[in-house]
Amino acid sequence: MPRCDRRQAPSGRGAGEAEPGPAVRSTDMISNRRARKILRRQLEASINAGAPSACLTFGADNLGELNQTYGFDVADTVLSEIAARIRATVAREIGTAATVRHLSGSKFGVVASGLDDVGAKRTAIQAQDAVATAPIHTVHGGVAATISAGVATLGPLSATGNASVRVRADEMMACAIDMLTDARRTGPTGLRATRVSEASNVEQNERKRIAIKVMHALETDSVGLAYQPIVSSTSRRPAFHECLARLFEPGGSVMPAGVFVPVIERLGQVRLLDRRMLGAVFDALEDAPRARLSLNVSPQTLRDREWMSLYNLRAANAPRAAERLIVEITESSASGDAAAAANFMAEVRARGAAFALDDFGAGYTSLRQLRDFRFDLLKIDGTFASDIAANPDNRIFVNAIVQIAQHFDMATVAEFVETEAEAKALAALNVTYQQGYLHGAPSMDLMGVASNESAAGHALTA
Repeated sequence: MPRCDRRQAPSGRGAGEAEPGPAVRSTDMISNRRARKILRRQLEASINAGAPSACLTFGADNLGELNQTYGFDVADTVLSEIAARIRATVAREIGTAATVRHLSGSKFGVVASGLDDVGAKRTAIQAQDAVATAPIHTVHGGVAATISAGVATLGPLSATGNASVRVRADEMMACAIDMLTDARRTGPTGLRATRVSEASNVEQNERKRIAIKVMHALETDSVGLAYQPIVSSTSRRPAFHECLARLFEPGGSVMPAGVFVPVIERLGQVRLLDRRMLGAVFDALEDAPRARLSLNVSPQTLRDREWMSLYNLRAANAPRAAERLIVEITESSASGDAAAAANFMAEVRARGAAFALDDFGAGYTSLRQLRDFRFDLLKIDGTFASDIAANPDNRIFVNAIVQIAQHFDMATVAEFVETEAEAKALAALNVTYQQGYLHGAPSMDLMGVASNESAAGHALTA
């Protein structure tokens, strides 16, 4: 969670005030910077008054399609009406005028003084209903629209803490925008709400520190690889290794991917890491001709032409290395942008690399997509391997996944295998490979990795 936690405030609300003003119109939208300043001043006033405070952000879900289909004039009409409906909804809830400010593109923001967690979330839902219920009249007729929403609240008892009022106001705005970003990932009419906590300023500073370190590491080539073995369920010998990002810090310490990847994902910078990882993995494959390696790519990379250009260049120069590469994409990536995933896989496969579907069972991949994509490997989500020896439900799930994979000629990998009992149970269910600390922790010793890898591992067998 960014900056905030999800504790619920007590229910109930009081009346508050917001700066009165006209609805946002295409002809008089103020600059983004000035809009943010106005929202911040409103939040500061609300916090100083000791009232519960809420910052609500909204985003039109289908603005791009409206622009392409009807043109900018119709899209501007839709945005103006969305702002008017949001304004009316918020004003009705807080009992006084409310000003909706245009933040950027299809995003709006509004301050609601006097609304606690429950009231703010209720208001956001009502605004979504107000937009979606009736078509918006345009020169081309009625147009349907929906909005997603992000909500950040701050209770009166924790209004300032150790931070200044201005810092708290800035945090609330940033948090509300983060929530809107999260909401949009869930699809149209998404909603995410959170409360700014006393520790949020410390958390924000820590994220900033990590982000700066990662950007510096990418610029100075201070990102390296760790290799975790994936072993045969029968022989227990390594068949291939998954490459995990590591960041080298001054003083010799190493930061694992779990610490810094979520930070740069939120900043939209993970593609830069994916490009650096691709180059490093090809270097490792060329340095260790016996090794077979897998690497993860983020959803953003599925449409990243820079990554693809680098891949095609390295694969053309080292075709044998490309044939020993496995690219892992998550189930949520494959199902969330199926067209991009299909195009990405087709172009990468043309150079000889294989594909693994990561975290299978945790998302919503359809059997039709599983058939159409034809992955080489299914990596079964670790929650199913946990306690599988004593959990009959997990055994049923894993057995079904193995049978599906075998039908489509796909090998299977069980993740997060921690105990001997789990390993034996997975082998009995004919899971092809296993990964977890029982079989080895990630190591940065490439030559040791290559010497331990089984030559048979170069042919992925179901």
